[in-house]
Amino acid sequence: MVKERNSNYELMRIISMFAIIMWHIIIHGGILNSCGSDQLRTVLELILMTIVIHVNSFVMVTGYFQSTSKFRQSKIWSLINSSLFYKALIVIIFSVFFGLKLTKVEFIREFFILNIDEYWFVKYYIFLYLISPFLNILIQKMSKKQYKCLLITSFLIFSVLPFITSNGTFSNDGCNLINFVFLYFIGGYLRKYPLKECYIFKNVSKNLYRIILIASFILVILFDFTIYKTNNILKNYSPAFNMIFGGMYNMALLYSNPLVIIQTIIYFSFFGTFDFKNKFINKISKLTIGVYLIHDNNFVRSKIYDFFKISTRYSSSYKFIIYMFIVAIIIFTMSAFIEFIRQKIFKFIYNLKISQYFIKKYYNFIDSCKSN
Repeated sequence: MVKERNSNYELMRIISMFAIIMWHIIIHGGILNSCGSDQLRTVLELILMTIVIHVNSFVMVTGYFQSTSKFRQSKIWSLINSSLFYKALIVIIFSVFFGLKLTKVEFIREFFILNIDEYWFVKYYIFLYLISPFLNILIQKMSKKQYKCLLITSFLIFSVLPFITSNGTFSNDGCNLINFVFLYFIGGYLRKYPLKECYIFKNVSKNLYRIILIASFILVILFDFTIYKTNNILKNYSPAFNMIFGGMYNMALLYSNPLVIIQTIIYFSFFGTFDFKNKFINKISKLTIGVYLIHDNNFVRSKIYDFFKISTRYSSSYKFIIYMFIVAIIIFTMSAFIEFIRQKIFKFIYNLKISQYFIKKYYNFIDSCKSN
């Protein structure tokens, strides 16, 4: 009997994917460029600084669980298969119904998963998972002191330095394998040494600990937002300031921003204070990657934002916040339903006797290669 997974981090995955949809609506929908209100723009920027953590949280939770788990190649194939399935399905639909025409080179690029910019997360996630067994050896062998030194050094080089300088030597937008590995290590550290067990919080009640985390989360966001706005003003008045500290402004909404990293740790630790099981939440959580693959496809994305008129509807009104939330719910629900159907179809095909025959042959071939 398969043990039911705790639902605290599964709920976090769902919330994170919903927040990622809102992030994409704001960033890719064009509202920031067409926004007719400075006040609305400020609110949207503040929302972005609140939800920027959610890509990081996906990677961090992978480190949390995978650092103590066995490597399963089936997980890689499942991710590649679902990615290619949606690529094929979307290209066929857009070719038949929307007149999409691709050159041979464009067609090949669409299905070469490791060269797909739109699915950059999937690409680096696959790379991360492939090297995870080696990262786990390091995690298991390091002492707590060595682990701390690794995290602090990585934090300074890959997060703090790019944040305080615009020097290209230290540039890091966070959309790369280096940042994924760093977040993986943080997740693994929190698995071995939970924040709650730190001597500062060890004797603090769970409710007070949660309040501290929420307050800290809000303070970090406000601090980051203050730096962002201050730099936005000062960089126009002082070229020297912009040359030295311009990175603070440029990195405010990047995944490698040290304040964003800290926010992610706080956010992650907050969900770690809960311990419950819910089958419905766990089932929805399994659909989140599919939601990402569907809604952030280049072809689908453009149609979605045109259909909902993201860049023009309520572009000068606070009603846009409510509208964005409703659109995000619609996108999440429809994408999750499509992914649910896909999983059912794939499961049916997998369970067919002929499928089992070829799968068995494949694994026998892999085993024979290993023995040779």
